[in-house]
Amino acid sequence: MTQEILKYQEIDGKLLKLEKALKEMPERQKEEDMRNVLRNSQSRISLIEKNAQKTTENFARAKAYYEDLVIKIETLSKTVDEMDYNKIKETQQAKNSFYQMLEKLEKEIVKINAQLTAVNNEYVSVIKNAKNAKQNLEIYRARLAEADGKYAPQVAELKKELAEQEKLVDKKILERYKAKRESRFPVIVKVVNGTCGGCRMAISASKMQDFDKKGYVECENCGRIITKQ
Repeated sequence: MTQEILKYQEIDGKLLKLEKALKEMPERQKEEDMRNVLRNSQSRISLIEKNAQKTTENFARAKAYYEDLVIKIETLSKTVDEMDYNKIKETQQAKNSFYQMLEKLEKEIVKINAQLTAVNNEYVSVIKNAKNAKQNLEIYRARLAEADGKYAPQVAELKKELAEQEKLVDKKILERYKAKRESRFPVIVKVVNGTCGGCRMAISASKMQDFDKKGYVECENCGRIITKQ
């Protein structure tokens, strides 16, 4: 195993560590949380508006029906003097029926009105939360931009070193390294008392023979490249 690929991994490790630190900043997760709050708020507001429209329509229908009943009761009351006994009795029964419907309708209107109040309160609450989330999102974005700007020169320098070192590495070895790097790091590890320095699995006897000849082998368990260096 050449020193060039080991040096390449060393630089790659520094870059990976720095990028991971930037990626795992608490502000990044908080930024995503605020994005979710805003997305959920938009969905909730849309639903609230639909519910508000439906409740308002129900209220309007109930109110119109209520007013119609009141008019009918008033009309019946005015015609009582002009009726005979039987007609008056029928009218009274009709009035009682209207009053019962009116009482029931009044309760329904109160219920609908309470629903409208609840919808309005929820709307105000969601808007408030969305406003706070937007303010916090801007704060976290600013902090992340500051961190990215602060470490940007370091990241750029490491990428430059990595690109320069890549020119010195054997292409076949580099190809194998990059293929393995996607799923594990470090890719190249030292032998530790006859075991893989990555997963600690013992190196088989047949692999040990190759190890003595080439100076490195691939771990049968984790796939890392094991070297004496």
